[in-house]
Amino acid sequence: MEAPPTAELEPITQEYRQTDEEDMGMTYAELSEFGKLRKIDKCGPLLMFQKLVTKWTDLTPTQVASSSSRFYSHS
Repeated sequence: MEAPPTAELEPITQEYRQTDEEDMGMTYAELSEFGKLRKIDKCGPLLMFQKLVTKWTDLTPTQVASSSSRFYSHS
């Protein structure tokens, strides 16, 4: 129950531990936020950035832009 989520696409060794969040480049919390904005609020890249930049005040606008850009490049 406490193991990190993984698709187990590569063998896990002492040196290598694959996690879904590392593979996606975003956390499940971020992915959930992106999904809500995209599907429920019907946000495109710009509107999503505008909403997140005011909500994620612990990140710089550049970091928010990078995260939202990563989401749209993977979806």
